[in-house]
Amino acid sequence: MTTGPEAPAPERVGALVVGTGVAGLTTALGLRARGVDDVLLVTKTPWGAGAGGTGGGSTAWAQGGVAAVTGADDDVALHVADTLAAGAGACDPEAVRVLCTEGPARLLELARRGLVLDGAD
Repeated sequence: MTTGPEAPAPERVGALVVGTGVAGLTTALGLRARGVDDVLLVTKTPWGAGAGGTGGGSTAWAQGGVAAVTGADDDVALHVADTLAAGAGACDPEAVRVLCTEGPARLLELARRGLVLDGAD
């Protein structure tokens, strides 16, 4: 892998992913798993500083934990309502519904890829 300003720019790539936070890296891994051979990652930060490092993505801001429906006594509709209320009109209701509905499966996927969650709450 070539990194840094000296890296030659390829003429063609199978996919371009902008950002190396959790979202960007997960997208790149998903593309590779679907057979895209040439995935180019572009970041504004030094390689390795994304996904919770200094300056890359928003992952480091998730200090309060991850809110997701994880138990039988939990409810997607309550999470949707709480998220929309906290967003005070700034949230797209459909995006919130998808986030709250798919959140548990995405957490399991991240855990399979090595994310360590404390599971305290």
